[in-house]
Amino acid sequence: MGLRSGCKIDTDFSGGIYLPAVGAVPAMDSIETVEYVGDLFLPLEVDGREIAVEVNPDKSVCQGDILGRTDGYLLRAPRSGDLAGRRKIRTSRGRRCDSLVLRIKNRSEAENHSEAEKSSDQAEHSEDALVPGGIVGSSEAAHAIVLQKIEQAGIVEECSGQPLAKLLERQSGKTYAVVANVVPLEETLNGPLTILQFWPEQVYAGLTILKKFLAADRALLAWPHNFALDKRTARAWEIRAVPVSGKYPQGRPDALVRTLRKRRLVPTRKTKENSTLVVTPQLLRQVERAVLADSFALERLVTVCGDMVKKPGHYLVPIGMPLVELLKQAEITAQPHHVISGCSLAGKAVDAEQTVVDQCCESVMALHRLPRTAAHHCIRCGWCIDFCPAQIDPAQLMQFAETGQYHQANEIAVNTCLECGICSYICPSNLRIMENIQIIKRKLQPDKSAGKRGRK
Repeated sequence: MGLRSGCKIDTDFSGGIYLPAVGAVPAMDSIETVEYVGDLFLPLEVDGREIAVEVNPDKSVCQGDILGRTDGYLLRAPRSGDLAGRRKIRTSRGRRCDSLVLRIKNRSEAENHSEAEKSSDQAEHSEDALVPGGIVGSSEAAHAIVLQKIEQAGIVEECSGQPLAKLLERQSGKTYAVVANVVPLEETLNGPLTILQFWPEQVYAGLTILKKFLAADRALLAWPHNFALDKRTARAWEIRAVPVSGKYPQGRPDALVRTLRKRRLVPTRKTKENSTLVVTPQLLRQVERAVLADSFALERLVTVCGDMVKKPGHYLVPIGMPLVELLKQAEITAQPHHVISGCSLAGKAVDAEQTVVDQCCESVMALHRLPRTAAHHCIRCGWCIDFCPAQIDPAQLMQFAETGQYHQANEIAVNTCLECGICSYICPSNLRIMENIQIIKRKLQPDKSAGKRGRK
């Protein structure tokens, strides 16, 4: 997925590396819908807040029924079935929390209930506030309808883990640009490009809805330069397509915003009034489906890949499906030594037996045990500095961590670290540089919180 070295697109992104593919690259011309009939485990936590359950633990429910809620988010049943108590599980980020156990019934019941509920929702809302063609108007009534539909759908912003409805409420009128990020973190994690290829109109419509809701000045689509994008369709939606480098970690939201600032496509200095919101195509499709089709976010498109996966691909699965069952669908060749939620360098190692697909899950990698030789002393090669996308000195930060000089790290902007993992990956001495930087950031976090309380 590399570009020619030194080309304009590459020089816009400082640092970074071209990661080799780990296993076969999933084909972008197919999406497999998984007809899973086992138990679902629905996490009772979102954005660190507990979801208040509103149903009896032994009740029969239909697809789309409300099971619980918290501020800005509704938990709904992904399928029809019987509730069977609670169980401890782990989310795709490794957090341990309670879950509702749902034993699935016949799928046809779920479809019938979904259609009935959709009709009642449409009768309940006045569609006069939405302009013809389905895109939201600028009136207060239209804003209220969009916000309510997004909350009802149970959409979560994957990067922060926040309910999207609460995030939009805070950002309305304070956002300069909304950016659709379809840049894969790695060549094998091409789910965003697959979604754009399958549902371009839904992605563009979702982006336009968010732009109008937030009263943003621009709608941008960031895409890898070597992908065959239909720019005419983007222009028809008044969306500016921005080609960017395919180097890792360009696909991370913070790295992408830096590139857009460098090109002066977004304000170079962030303030409360000109922020940039970066979202995934999966979220944009959920927004379009929620606002224009009264659909709920009951499923996730999850990319499964890795050198232990026989059938790498893109799987449409219900929320709450155990990862171990998803890996069986992808036909893993043997028991994997590592299961990673996210990318290979900065993803989260998870237990597939305990972890389930949640609203933030986008990709799963099943990998062999990676050989790692013993760490040696730093040889001052400077590679970690040369390839750091944040343009800081990772080796110096590691030395501060080892000597306990945590506050000294502020002098070389430790908080600008993206935690992409390139420094550890490229280090010829096998030093665990990123892990030490994470220690510094954790050590400095309490002081930062205390400072905020003092200013209040």
